[in-house]
Amino acid sequence: MIKKLLIASLLLSATQQANAFLSTESVLDWDEKGGSQASMARLYLGGIAEGFWISSMAGKDRKRATICFPESQDLQTEELRLMAMLSLKKALNKLDTDELKEQKRLLLENPVSMSLQLVWQEEFPCS
Repeated sequence: MIKKLLIASLLLSATQQANAFLSTESVLDWDEKGGSQASMARLYLGGIAEGFWISSMAGKDRKRATICFPESQDLQTEELRLMAMLSLKKALNKLDTDELKEQKRLLLENPVSMSLQLVWQEEFPCS
């Protein structure tokens, strides 16, 4: 299990550092526009989502997880990517008020890996 945790950590850190400046806004925009940038954004987001999922599974076994997906979910990369996209869009919709405009701007400017981690920690907390 320690081996799984190390692999997940390496995958996650490599994914986060590979495009550390790829903002949440860029990923969402590229996905909507289509074309080669959409393919890259989808691949990137799928990799981040899969890294968080693997890290969550390994972290649960060691009681150190920060994101806890329901036990019943055995998700594939594409399902994780779609779930990540939905979670990000849902979080942005919640911030779509004048009072929360600054928080929305920050979420859009943050690297997508950081935004997804924050959103999923709130959506799938560990009890």
